[in-house]
This record gives sequence, C-alpha cells and structure tokens, in this order.
Amino acid sequence: MNTLQQHLDDFSDLRLLSKTQLVVETQRARASTLQLLNAFVRNFPKDTAWRERFPWINPPLWEFGHIAWFQEYWLLRRTSGIPNDQDELYNSAEVSRETRWTMDALEANEVQRYLSNVLDRSLIQLEQADPNDNESFYFFRLTLAHELMHIESLLWMAQSLGFDPEITDAKSPLYSKLSSMPSTLGSIRVPAQTVSVAATPGFHFDNEAPGHSWVIEAFEIDTSLVSHGQYAAFVDAGGYHHDQFWCPEGLAWRQAQQAIQPAFWRVSGLGIERQWFGRWEAVLPSAPMLHLSLYEAQAYCRWAKRQLPSEAQWLAGIQAEMDWGAAWEWLSESHQPFPGFKPHAYREYSEPWFGNHQLLKGGSLLADRLMHHPHYRNFFKPSRLDVTTGFRTVHPL
Repeated sequence: MNTLQQHLDDFSDLRLLSKTQLVVETQRARASTLQLLNAFVRNFPKDTAWRERFPWINPPLWEFGHIAWFQEYWLLRRTSGIPNDQDELYNSAEVSRETRWTMDALEANEVQRYLSNVLDRSLIQLEQADPNDNESFYFFRLTLAHELMHIESLLWMAQSLGFDPEITDAKSPLYSKLSSMPSTLGSIRVPAQTVSVAATPGFHFDNEAPGHSWVIEAFEIDTSLVSHGQYAAFVDAGGYHHDQFWCPEGLAWRQAQQAIQPAFWRVSGLGIERQWFGRWEAVLPSAPMLHLSLYEAQAYCRWAKRQLPSEAQWLAGIQAEMDWGAAWEWLSESHQPFPGFKPHAYREYSEPWFGNHQLLKGGSLLADRLMHHPHYRNFFKPSRLDVTTGFRTVHPL
C-alpha cells in the first residue's frame, strides 16, 4: 500500500514554491483577481435583496480591497507596524460583516489601483528577499494562499448570484464541466491501522501543526463523492420531509430555509440538472453532488445507514487510492486544534473558529490546484450552501 508521504510527493503546491515560482504564481493570482474585479463590475446586480438569502457574502468591492490590504499588511508593513488608513476598512478581524456593507469603502477604480500598487511593491520585496530566509518566505506563501482562497470565495459568490465570471486561467478548474465528471462509484475496504500526519516542511497552516496520530478500526469508504443519482434517491424517498433523518440543528436549518431539495438543483424532463454560474445544465447521475450543507450530508447518511468519515478515515482513504479533489468534503468532526497547537502570526486564521465550524478536507473544482493538499484542514459553518462542498460515506467493518 502506498504511504501518505508517497502521495504528498505527487503534489506541486504553494508550500515549497521557490522564489522564482512565487513571483510567477503571485502575478498569476493577481491577474485572476483583477479579471474577477472586472467581471463583478460588469455583472454585479444593483438590487442587493439577495443578501437575505446569502448572509455570509461580503460586499464584492470590500473583498477585493481586503485582498490588497492583507498583502500590504503582512508583506509591506509587518515589521514596521505603522498603521494605515485602509486598516479601518479592510482589517477583517476588526471590521464586522455588517459594517462592511454600510461603510464608505473604495470605488472599483481605486481598488484596482490599490491592488496593482501593492503587487508592484510586494514583487520588489520578493525579488530582494533572501531565499534562505524562511520567515519572510512564510509570509509570501501566506499572502498567496490568502489571495487564492478569496479568488475561490469570489467564484462561490458569482455562482450564488448566477453569473459567469469568465475566468480563463488554464490552472483554474472552473471550466471542468460538472456534467462531464462521472464518478467511479464503489467502495474500498480499509484495514485497522495507525494514521499519522505532521506539519509539512516549508509552509503550513497553523491548524495543521504539530500533527497528530489516530488508531482506527477497519472500515469501508466510498471511492468517490456521493453522486447526483445517489442523492436523488434520498430526495425521491422523501428525505426532506422525514424529520427522523435530521438532527435538531439540521431540522431548524431546513425549516428556516424552507428546503425541499438541494440548492442549485432540479429534476426536469431532461433528468437531473444543476445551475452552474447562471446556466442550467444536465448532469450525469454519477457526477459528484455539490453545494450541500453539513445538515443535508448528515441526513443522507442517516437515511443510507452510513456515516461521514473522520479526518483519520479520510486520510486512510487517500492511502487506499480513493478519488478526491472535486469538492470540499464534510467530515464528522468539528474544527478543533491538534494537541500542542500554537497560533501563527496571523492569529485570526483558525483560532477564533475552533469548535464553531465543521472540518472539511479535499479540494474543489473552484479551488486553485496550489491549494489542493491532503493535509489542508478547511472549515466552514455547517449551514453554508455557496461553497462547493460534497461528501462521501463510511461504514465500520
């Protein structure tokens, strides 16, 4: 059986990017950000009534300004500590989500200049950086990761608002058609074992350190994400109308949402269809099911007499050659620190969210490939529908 380390060797991600690669990838990310900014200026609706449906969404222009601010703060002002007028606008640790909608932030042309100016100054600093200065390179990788995360979240926003941002970057999997992504349905038997992870060399996020070990019993895990056809069987069986499949929090969520089926999903004369950036398209029954809340995944598992995998089971599934990367996958645990956790300089990355968010692993069709890594521990509120989430199931042997 392959080891997890052998799998890690196959990944080209931001954790070990060289100085030259960082220059290229930082420029590529900013080009995508600016393309998205132009797309939102062209497509952003004047009517903001949709905010009631998607309360987690930021004002788009605020999000673009925040990307520039974060890079400026951690690369250009980290050591000086000199405050900036933009701190009062774009420091997400200090500016509440509601305040972001009411304050007088920068206009689109000003945000574009801010993004370009900060990039130019950051690239000069990167060119002058000592390749052996691990501390400095940590922050170059951090700001790149941060921008890639926000590019993905802006794509979620475009999906929610129903328009195609027309990003053409070849490294972005946005145009991997969901309809042409059949899953290889089946399961893998995984033996009892000890699963261990350690913080990766180079860059890693603070919630990945110092690592952890688990002793797990034998189990069976799905080779692929639960598919559209499998989830449709749950819907057809009245899954959204039988309360016994829903936990109390999930039942309250379902009633508040008035949900009778998944978001961005319908069954028509053409079969199963999904709304994908404003267009309805037919999907194969074997294609992975996306845009599900944790509560919907849990309800399906209760109906199917299965379980969501733990983090250790998911990692063991990687070693057993299961397919992954199409979605951020809901796990059975909440987002918690490993024993011995110590926050990194960007303390707000994970520490405030322990215990009140759910843990996810995997990747996403909309996530940049540099962000796909088996050790990456993502986390979201259980109610999120805009994220390209999915799930697989396990069963003890």
